[in-house]
Amino acid sequence: MPRTKEIRIFFITLFFFLCCSLLFLLGTALLQEKSSENLLHVPKTATTVCIVATDKIIEKTLFDLLIRSKDEDLLVMLQKSIRSNRKKEGSPLNGVDLFSAVVYFEDEIDKKRIAGIILNLTDEELFLSNLQKNKKIGAAKNGVGVVLSDYPSNTILRAKLISYCRNLVTLKGRNLAFKQEKNENQLLHFYLFDEQNELLNLSISANSETIVLEGHTTTPPKKKKHTQLRLSSRVLHLSSSYIPESLNDSIQRLIQRFNLDIPSIESFSINYRGCRIEQSENGMAILPLFDAIIQFTEPIEVKELISNRWIQKIPGATLENNGFVIGQEKYFFKQLNEKSLYVGKHAAPILANQSSDEILLLKGNLTALTNIQAGGFVGAFIEMIPLYKSSKLFTEHIHSAEIKVSEKGKMIFIHSELQFKEGYFPLTELMRFALVGQLLN
Repeated sequence: MPRTKEIRIFFITLFFFLCCSLLFLLGTALLQEKSSENLLHVPKTATTVCIVATDKIIEKTLFDLLIRSKDEDLLVMLQKSIRSNRKKEGSPLNGVDLFSAVVYFEDEIDKKRIAGIILNLTDEELFLSNLQKNKKIGAAKNGVGVVLSDYPSNTILRAKLISYCRNLVTLKGRNLAFKQEKNENQLLHFYLFDEQNELLNLSISANSETIVLEGHTTTPPKKKKHTQLRLSSRVLHLSSSYIPESLNDSIQRLIQRFNLDIPSIESFSINYRGCRIEQSENGMAILPLFDAIIQFTEPIEVKELISNRWIQKIPGATLENNGFVIGQEKYFFKQLNEKSLYVGKHAAPILANQSSDEILLLKGNLTALTNIQAGGFVGAFIEMIPLYKSSKLFTEHIHSAEIKVSEKGKMIFIHSELQFKEGYFPLTELMRFALVGQLLN
């Protein structure tokens, strides 16, 4: 009898595996030799272009979901999402071939911004009927369709917009490198243009356990060369040797609330572990658990910056010899040189070596972003927020993350990697993140 049960379990498992294999093979067969005609119709005047390889995304997701992970919980969530979407009347995707690349673009007409999507079609008449039914502006010809997703609500421009769409599906456009590349793992390509010049070129690819973003830009930031002090870290680390002027302006407006006058920030290095929410008679305080080195463009005196006059503006804060206390958390501070200061949870910083060509570095464990220590009603409320819950689950399945921006000559190079833990796959985890947030809303 026990042997009969083992045989039954074996055949059930074998049957499930064969079903999954057949589904995957059917899915990949549907994805073979699909048209990419829409890639030839990207407007030459487009300022932003994003090409999404939906065929490769579907193929890889099917393989990871049905063959590798066999995640029953995720399949149930996907089923619930499909049932929920079925209840919605009409679909803007009628007549669209989703098993081929989709192109998003932004352009201008009469100095007004417009945005749209260029698609390969399976049924032009159905697509055009759907446009009319949903009162959308678009056009279709020879298996290529375009629909505007954002445009000025100006009746005078409507005729121009319709003419623009008709010309787009009729005439050949910008020749992009995406269709010529042989990278089977590439899922998305993003471009920024200034007239005919390429300002930014980014691509996203995914293999069995890693999502990779890489690219370059031809517009290096205008910054002065200086020696940046960087913290050593085994937690989530962020450092930047370039601070945009707009960010400095925002920081200045923020600190003016405390009647502080400080120079512009030249660079920073931060180690972040999470935050703690503390409730007291003075109210609720959000206390970050961090260490930071901040370098300024001009000399600064820490003792003048950290003063009783400033501390008294923070409820429940008191000043001490080498730092200040807010609630139950103590923060240390230290002058490192005439233009640099340290503030953080540790008494003194531990410095690391700095690469001379690095502009920005983010590295470490992303669980720090969702590490919010809060008890009682506040903690329970935070755990109920859909975005927080899905983000926490997503970061818990990530092994490590790194984003590096470096300068070489007149070019800026970007490289980013998101590596998942063993047994978790990039596209299925992204699907889980989207579905958990959608179903909890």
